[in-house]
Amino acid sequence: MTTDSSNNTSPFQMNSVQTAKQYITELHRDHDQWRATEQSANKKLVGVLVKCLHLYELMSGEGEEATQLRSDFAEHVKSTGLRFIGETHTVSKIAGVVFNRDNDKYNRRHASHYGQVLIKAQRSGVTHDKLAAFVERNGGVTKLAQKGPTSGGSTTAAKAEEVWTSLQDNKLALVDAKAFRPMVDAANVGQRVLLLATQQARGTFEVLGLVQKSSVVDAAFATKHGELTSGDKDVSPTEEDPDAIREEIVAEANA
Repeated sequence: MTTDSSNNTSPFQMNSVQTAKQYITELHRDHDQWRATEQSANKKLVGVLVKCLHLYELMSGEGEEATQLRSDFAEHVKSTGLRFIGETHTVSKIAGVVFNRDNDKYNRRHASHYGQVLIKAQRSGVTHDKLAAFVERNGGVTKLAQKGPTSGGSTTAAKAEEVWTSLQDNKLALVDAKAFRPMVDAANVGQRVLLLATQQARGTFEVLGLVQKSSVVDAAFATKHGELTSGDKDVSPTEEDPDAIREEIVAEANA
């Protein structure tokens, strides 16, 4: 079996194929060494985060080893008794398992803090071997964790607009499908829409539908606002009934 990872230079001491629990055990040891020396020892902390991100990379592949790691990790999370909301990113769960073993308020807050650093690195395309430079370039762990949209706008529309503005320099892909052309109005060029898609392997997506209704699209963008500003907190970013929003999405996609 081969490891499907973005970089073959592993920061882990182990050389052979391991279970998720064994990777976590090494991370726990590094975490304890960092806490025992000095919590302000940024280099050691970043070293732990590097390994956390690399574990996520190992879990993100298509091969048997990656599949087994994902299964192992899910079982390990269950065994810890830690609870995550459904939308919690896997890399943030790794931070939770490593930094919040005792499942208390103090460690939970720090785990969420470090999870935000890993999420921002992952979404910026940073691999584990580039994480230390990424953290330094962004002013350190604390400043990086705090970066993101402000939490100013209280309405769904205001939150959606804030997220929309923050994403203007973060264009990821251009989708050009003839099937969409009969569904759209040329007068709406430049307006927000919602693509309904299924995630495939290697970060590709199978696009299944298009939603243009402004209230539904704003609700989706407002959810992104909650994700970016609140980490792993279980927030309700919109005032609308989520079941009603879901019904609207399905109805418009099938229209």
